[in-house]
This record gives sequence, structure tokens and C-alpha cells, in this order.
Amino acid sequence: MDCMADMSDQRKDKKNEAGGPAVARKNPAGEKLGAAFDELIGNNAAFRDALMTAQRAAQSDISVLIIGESGTGKEILARAIHQRSSRRGKPLVDVNCAAIPDSLIESELFGYERGAFTGARAE
Repeated sequence: MDCMADMSDQRKDKKNEAGGPAVARKNPAGEKLGAAFDELIGNNAAFRDALMTAQRAAQSDISVLIIGESGTGKEILARAIHQRSSRRGKPLVDVNCAAIPDSLIESELFGYERGAFTGARAE
């Protein structure tokens, strides 16, 4: 994701004259991308692989964990996946796992059993 270009310079108008939704276009490598992925710009092979994986994830009913360095566009990619998924009409829950202690993130993401820690109650 570190190969992302400055999107503000390369961004095209995504709406037609009637103000309708964005239409699909091709990325620099020629692959057709969904409208939600149009704002992600890059021509590095690893970047293209990440986009193709993201598109497959968007077609599945799964939760997605995106990891990477700070400033690489993880949240932008997450929003694109959400916009192209069957869950697009529902709220996107993005979690900054780095801001949550390890023990808490484990119990929040994977659940816990009654008595696992003080105050743990099965619901």
C-alpha cells in the first residue's frame, strides 16, 4: 500500500452529468475495478494484488483484517470493500486495533467465556 500515489492530483470526476453514481473503470494495469475501488490508484504489482484480494473479500460475507504501516490507506481500502459488499447498506465498523490493549481486543473480537476474567458474563 506504500505505493499509493497522491489521489488528489489523479482523481477524476466520478459522477456523470446527472449526478449519478460512479461507473466502473480500468486501473493502470487494465483490470476493471468496481466504482468503490476507483479512488485507489497504483500500478505496483503488490498493490494490484491487494486490490484483487479486496474485491474477492467484498464478494464474500466475511470480516476483514487489514494490516499495514501507518498512512498506507488501510481505512480507504476498508471503505472500498464495504461499499462493494452486500453489507453496504449497513454501518461500517472499523476498529483501530493498535489503540486497544491486546487482552481487550481478543475478547471483543473473538468473545470470551463466563468467568474468563473479573466481570466476564456470557450473553
